[in-house]
Amino acid sequence: MNVMQRYPDLYPNSANTLNDSVLFYHRLVETYKYAFAKRSHLEDSQTSKVLEVLEQLRSNEFAHNVSAYIDDSQTFKSDSGHYDKTPVFMSEDHGTAHASVVDSLGNAVAVTTTVNSYFGSKVMSPRTGILFNNQMDDFTTGATNDFGIPVSDSNWVTAGRRPLSSMCPTIFTDNNGLRLVIGGSGGPKITTAVASVSMRNLWFGENIKQAI
Repeated sequence: MNVMQRYPDLYPNSANTLNDSVLFYHRLVETYKYAFAKRSHLEDSQTSKVLEVLEQLRSNEFAHNVSAYIDDSQTFKSDSGHYDKTPVFMSEDHGTAHASVVDSLGNAVAVTTTVNSYFGSKVMSPRTGILFNNQMDDFTTGATNDFGIPVSDSNWVTAGRRPLSSMCPTIFTDNNGLRLVIGGSGGPKITTAVASVSMRNLWFGENIKQAI
């Protein structure tokens, strides 16, 4: 969103032409590719290494570089190395649910839960009947995981470390209070889907039903 806010004159609305809207979405998709390529550098958010990566992703310098790299005349294959050294793969999610709740007092909760893939670990508690997840699959194991995400040197199994996840339950606020409570399911597609719906609601003025 830090990249796309540089193009307010292209935001899809009644005043813009079809070409303006096409250019906006072209740049949006390309921005998603650059951002997703950085996923391989992420890990448990409590480590100092990943805090440095997140600081970079939020920086104006990163947004400026992405803007400069976008080619308005073409796109590139995900495995070309153009977006990052790591190819971008997408697959379907099989076991995630999200709930966004706001009460009459303005208290807000965004919660995402998952067993990760079909039937999780395929192990059930004999006492409760609850299926255990297989979230360990989100660690780097030397092979692509169930979602087709390639190996990442930042996400190996380490004592006390949490596996990297695409889940991003999000609450937006401003000086006037609560603006948006959002999240989603879909494995690696969650981050770009949440960003897309958030922009359509917060920037383009669409209601949440239209935005989704």
